[in-house]
Amino acid sequence: QEWRWTLKQPKAGLSRPTSHCLLPVEMALFSASTLLAAPLCEPYSAFFGFMGVTSAVVFANLGAAYGTAKSGVGISAMGVMRPDMVMR
Repeated sequence: QEWRWTLKQPKAGLSRPTSHCLLPVEMALFSASTLLAAPLCEPYSAFFGFMGVTSAVVFANLGAAYGTAKSGVGISAMGVMRPDMVMR
């Protein structure tokens, strides 16, 4: 059975115009039937997805650590050369 979008009519007497919207129960049935009818993914697709997320987090943290270290080295070098400029 194919689910169709069912629209709820706006109530009369509302102060502002509302657009048509899908009822929550019908939305849940539509999503459940769509997900169950969809073909399943390959077993290794989750592995590659999680590896992508892991590599993004790792590289983001490495970049943040590199930037922090480079800034610390610059502030330390400035403290050696011009101690009066450190707190400026």
